[in-house]
Order: sequence, then structure tokens, then C-alpha cells
Amino acid sequence: MKKKIHKKVCRIIREQLSRQFENTLLLTKPQIRDFALKNSPAPDYVKKNIKKITNDIYDKFHFRKKHRILGIKFYTKNKHKELSSLLTYSIKQNDLLKQENSVLKSQIEETKKELQKNKNDILTQLAEFKNKNQRNYQELNYADLLHDTIHQSNWLKDKTFSLFGWAANYSFIYLLFRTLDQVCPSNILEFGLGQTTKLTSQYIVNKNPSAQLNICEHNQDWINIYKKELAKSENIKINHVDLEKIFPAQIFTTL
Repeated sequence: MKKKIHKKVCRIIREQLSRQFENTLLLTKPQIRDFALKNSPAPDYVKKNIKKITNDIYDKFHFRKKHRILGIKFYTKNKHKELSSLLTYSIKQNDLLKQENSVLKSQIEETKKELQKNKNDILTQLAEFKNKNQRNYQELNYADLLHDTIHQSNWLKDKTFSLFGWAANYSFIYLLFRTLDQVCPSNILEFGLGQTTKLTSQYIVNKNPSAQLNICEHNQDWINIYKKELAKSENIKINHVDLEKIFPAQIFTTL
């Protein structure tokens, strides 16, 4: 009977101690003795057996506390290992991300350079296309201007010109016509037999018969074919000459 009372009293006091000193890891025997005397469910029994009660509570209370401390230490140690492993992994991953970031930055810079180059190429092509269209537009204007200018010309009988490829363009034929029509040169030296000769030969025959036209052409076959289309005059001379005699070879090497 006494043993049951003793166990019950000790259990009640331990429970009260656990609640009141929950955050306290260790208690001394005097602390336990004073607490038991003040909070005992059976004051008379406790006073008579205070020494035994104090020792029993101290042993069991501290046994549990020690196990709790060891458990916390074990948990903390394992958690520390886990956190250390996680930290090591995070550092490695961070290094890998830095390397990947460096590679991506290099790729981005290369892409920027490539895009800039493509942009510059496109802008250059657009500028060339614009200039070409502008020249074509100007040539169309000159074509209309030439047509209107030579329409009422009395001395230009053959008004058909094939101005494409290596032939002269409309702007040149227009300027040449205006020069012949208004300046009336007396001597003309022409290099190359072609569309301009159709104009200069008619100028000699129909407008200024006293003027002289000398044409230099290096291709005899072309002379034989094209001279049939030219206006006829004694003042028109077609000279078959070698290009190297007109333009020495050393001139071409310096161009």
C-alpha cells in the first residue's frame, strides 16, 4: 500500500515539475525537494519521506531529461550533416549555374554581334536597293524627257535606241543630244561603236555636214555589222584600232 502511495505521489510531483520546468534541462535536488514540499498532494507523507521522494524524482526526472538531451543532440548532429550535405550540393549547383550563365552570356554576345551584322547587311542592301530604284526612276524620267525632246527634232530622223546592257543609258543619250543640238561641235572623237554613234552620225549628216566624226572600234566584226545602220557621210570615219594601241597595257595594270 505504501509503495503504491509513494509511486503515485512521485508521479504527480514529476508531472507538475515537467509542466513548470518544461524548458529547464536539469534540476538540482534542493529545487526538487522545495517544489515537492510546496506542491505535494500529500504533505504529511512527503514531509516524512522527503529524502526518498527527492532521490526517486531526481533519478527518474533526470533520466528522462538526459535521454531527451541525447535525442536532441543526435537529431542536431544528423540535421547538421544533412544541412552540410545540402550546403555542399548547393555550392556545387551554384558553381554549375555560374558556368552555364557565363556560357549563356557568351552566346548572347555572339548572337548580338550576329544580329548587328545581319542588321548592317540588311541596311546596306536596303540602301543599295533604294539607290538602284532611285537611279532606275531617274532613268525613266530621262527616258520620258528624251522622248519629248527628240520628238520634234528635224535632224534626228531615226529616233529608235536600244539602251540596255553595255549600251549608253537614257540620261547620257539625252545629254549628248542636247550638246549636239545646241553646241554644234565641229569635231567629234568617239570610242566604241554603238547607240551613241546612231546619234552622232545623224548629227553629221542632217545637222552639221561640215563637222568631222572619228570613231575608234577594236572589233572588226562589230564594225561590219553595225556600220550598215549608220547614216552615210564622207566626214564619218570608222577606224579599226587595237585597244592596246589606244590604251597601253600598263594603264590597265594600274587601274
